Amino acid sequence: VESAPPIDSNNIPLVREQYNQNHHRHNSPEYADVLIQDRNLASRDAHVIPTRSYTPPDAASAGLTLYLHGGGWVLGNLDTHDDICMDIALASGRSVLAVDYRLAPEYPFPAALHDVCDVIAALQANVVPGIDVSQSLLLSGDSAGANLCVAACLNEDIDTSGVRGLMLIYPGLGADDSLPSFTENEFAPILPRTVLEIFFKAYLGGDLSKANHLTSPLLADDLSTVPPCFISAAEHVPLRDDAIAFCEKLTASGVDCTLRLEATLGHGYLRVRHESPDAAKAFDAACQWITRRHVEPN
Repeated sequence: VESAPPIDSNNIPLVREQYNQNHHRHNSPEYADVLIQDRNLASRDAHVIPTRSYTPPDAASAGLTLYLHGGGWVLGNLDTHDDICMDIALASGRSVLAVDYRLAPEYPFPAALHDVCDVIAALQANVVPGIDVSQSLLLSGDSAGANLCVAACLNEDIDTSGVRGLMLIYPGLGADDSLPSFTENEFAPILPRTVLEIFFKAYLGGDLSKANHLTSPLLADDLSTVPPCFISAAEHVPLRDDAIAFCEKLTASGVDCTLRLEATLGHGYLRVRHESPDAAKAFDAACQWITRRHVEPN
């Protein structure tokens, strides 16, 4: 990570290529037993939304975990998080569906959120062939993907009563950079404060004043409609206190929230879950929560 060149907001294609190459360094071996299917779904503005499902052997017939990749709303695709989705499917025994939502700066807010909401609506309407969410639907994601999970549940288009829970890994949820972790971890690897600001500005179309509860859920006045949450906050990242503050606000709103503070880990720890024992434990805890939520009463 330290040998990589700094993020250049004026050359996003190069940044994306570097991101893709770095993430493929940690890919797991192929999983021959996982059934992988690519599907295109339609958005509200006729945009085609690529998705990819992962069905493990002997998977439960119903129930799905939707996965939204991280990358600051600017980076990432179906391939960069391919092995993460396969591992979640195998660990939980349920199918996983990944969404290739539109990226900023070409498509600023609310394009990505619209894509996510349109996929959720299609799933809830039971119009996606071969996928049944009538028994259970969970939303999951890391970083910007975790942000989109929460924002979708704050969007009036989505019926959150059908969502059993949200699994959020090092989420970015606020617009307040005065929290202590932004100073303590200003120069953290993977996601230093300057890069975080570049990504957030790109997502908001260049105007930080446009932040609202759908870009920054911590700004929401009411979180009572958010489903139960599992949050894994990495200690060594500016976004740490976003996760802590969000869990506190959920609890105050009567929403069940499980928070794990990963004391030895930084942003992007999912990438090294097969190499770092602490990352493996954190990932296993998230998968165990997903497995329980699929079968527990809603």
